Amino acid sequence: MSGNDGTETTDESDSTNSTTTTDTDGSGDDGTTNPTEVIDAYLAAAKNDDLDAMREVVHSSSPMQNALAEDKVMFNIGEGRKRGDTEIVTKNGSVADIFKLKYASVQFDNSDLRNDIGDSDISLVTVELKKSGSDPKTNTWVLVTEGGKWRVFWVGEKNEVPENPESVFEDPIKDENASVVEEITYGDPREHTATVSLTDSPGTEADTIRVEATVSGYQAEFSGSWSGSWAVVTLNPTGDQIVVTAIQNGTEEVVHREHYKP
Repeated sequence: MSGNDGTETTDESDSTNSTTTTDTDGSGDDGTTNPTEVIDAYLAAAKNDDLDAMREVVHSSSPMQNALAEDKVMFNIGEGRKRGDTEIVTKNGSVADIFKLKYASVQFDNSDLRNDIGDSDISLVTVELKKSGSDPKTNTWVLVTEGGKWRVFWVGEKNEVPENPESVFEDPIKDENASVVEEITYGDPREHTATVSLTDSPGTEADTIRVEATVSGYQAEFSGSWSGSWAVVTLNPTGDQIVVTAIQNGTEEVVHREHYKP
């Protein structure tokens, strides 16, 4: 997947009071071809409580559209703030890059997200929002192309990853009898994913099974009849730790823990 192959330019805008690095050959009249201008369009619409204008610049597959359909705003991040320092941190992004953000694994299903936007251009942009008398807020905006124009898809937070992931590893635990975990298989080395398959014949009583990657921040939970369930886990490219936890009446027990060392 590739993004725009434009040149880097510096755009100093009075309306945003910021220095912005962009990666595009130009911008359209509606200000939504440039990946940072679509953010300004969204913030301006939010400031004016213009839900129709927000719908125009939000991707049609974004969960933000579901809220807007009910005349609600999923991310009330404007709050009269102005855009400050802005940086395109991932130019030619992928679905895997989105899952590196905090809470992305809670918001999205990996397969659904790949089907919805896997063939689109994706950029991740860190944006500092400033407001007089308040500390600045920094978020990571996920921008995805639709109809040849950048659209706002989601707003997340950067997941802090330790310089040496192995420094936070704990001792491995193997589910020897496959009482919960049937198997863990790893995908294409370039994608840094693993499929955690739960057994069809549970040997442990549990209300809920939690599957997580402790470094990337991915997390999924299966409640009720969890046997035979599976999760595609997005892993941190420099190393991660997969943990499977059984939860019964509020009591948690780690039944499997293994390390991913690419």
